[in-house]
Order: sequence, then C-alpha cells, then structure tokens
Amino acid sequence: MAAKLHIHRHFHKVEEDLTELFSDELTRWLLEEIRLNKSHPFPESQKTFWKGISGLEGHDPRGCDSYIREHVDNFPVKEYLDKGNIVAKLKMHLPHQNILDEVLQKQNS
Repeated sequence: MAAKLHIHRHFHKVEEDLTELFSDELTRWLLEEIRLNKSHPFPESQKTFWKGISGLEGHDPRGCDSYIREHVDNFPVKEYLDKGNIVAKLKMHLPHQNILDEVLQKQNS
C-alpha cells in the first residue's frame, strides 16, 4: 500500500516524489505553488487565488493549464444551473467553491 503522506526535510525530495506521482505539467505547477505560498510578503495573486491571473503568462493559482482549460474555462454553467439535471450535477467535477463563484459571477455579468 502506498503512503498517503510523505514528510520531507529537503525540497529536492519533494520534487522527486511529485515527479514520480504526477505529470510534468502538474509537478511544475505544484512546485511553483509551494514556492509562492512560502513567499514573504505573500503574493496578492495567491491571496485571491480564485480570480486567476490577469496576463497571458504567469502562474495561475487556480491550477495548471490543462485543469483550467478543462474544469474552469469550460465549466458547464448551464448544466450546473439546470435544477432538473440532478444526476449530471452529481457526476460533475466542481472546482473550489471560490473559483466556482467567480465563474458563475462572470457568466451573469
């Protein structure tokens, strides 16, 4: 059985484990997320992570590019808001509540 939690004293061990467990894209995103979350002062973009980034480049605190494309930018708002679509909603991946609120707010504006 694989361990659910690994605690490392050295960052290179964290990087090794992430590389073993996840895609290159997600590993790069996680490592940058860890770095930014340890920054002082704490970056404003991390404080308001659900808003994403304003420019075309940079670290998006909502997730890696493929996650944003699949689960945020293409979130099925109509299906989510359809009260008669209970079964589809149960199977639907929902992003973090703050991200979902931001998506729904943009849809209504």
